[in-house]
Amino acid sequence: MRQLAILLVVLLASTANAQSSDARTHYDLARRALLDDDPDAAAEHMSQAVKLADNVSDYHLWYGKAISQ
Repeated sequence: MRQLAILLVVLLASTANAQSSDARTHYDLARRALLDDDPDAAAEHMSQAVKLADNVSDYHLWYGKAISQ
């Protein structure tokens, strides 16, 4: 039973890391889209970043910048 609990904790932690990584990827793509003057693509990527990691204030900040352009 203890091994099952440890396995569950490890799986949950790896899922959280994968989501965080995906959020960072969307953030990076959004920043690139803004540099390329494509605010629609930037807004879409930042929206995904916020959904995946809503506790990161930079994602909210840049999402606001993307939708205001």
